[in-house]
Amino acid sequence: MQRREGMSSVATAQRLEAWYAGRLGALLWEQERAQLEASIPNLFGYHVVQLGSLGADRDDDLLGLCRIPHRIVLDPVRRTGIGLVAAPDALPITSDSVDAVLLPHTLEFVDDPHQVLREVDRVLVAEGHVVILGFNPWGSWGWRRLFGSRAVPWCGRFFSQTRIRDWLALL
Repeated sequence: MQRREGMSSVATAQRLEAWYAGRLGALLWEQERAQLEASIPNLFGYHVVQLGSLGADRDDDLLGLCRIPHRIVLDPVRRTGIGLVAAPDALPITSDSVDAVLLPHTLEFVDDPHQVLREVDRVLVAEGHVVILGFNPWGSWGWRRLFGSRAVPWCGRFFSQTRIRDWLALL
């Protein structure tokens, strides 16, 4: 069985960033950003952590939507704009200390998405929020994955909203 590269792979992270800089990625980012403009500004607290990077410009754009003053991007790969280098399934963050966590296509490219969600649950304060961006496996992006190339981002695992809600309910 062929093993899929996780986001901890420098090559995968660089390819995803390059894809977002291209035509399709830029179009998707505009759609995602428009959706996020309705929810992220309503988040409040002192600390927000973004797990995974989409590239420095998009990270600044995403975190810039948030009114929370202390913002950090955590990524398993050292590159420009990353505030903390660490694995998303073993966060070097104190329990119950983060007000919001952003997961921009993070779950699709990690080896154990359940463990990432457990870590998010551990670091979030009691009334904290998690914002998850992901490709819909039943939408046009998911269908393209089935019939298209296995390059980034199509090589990731796409999870349905129902499945992610089930996982979150178990926490």
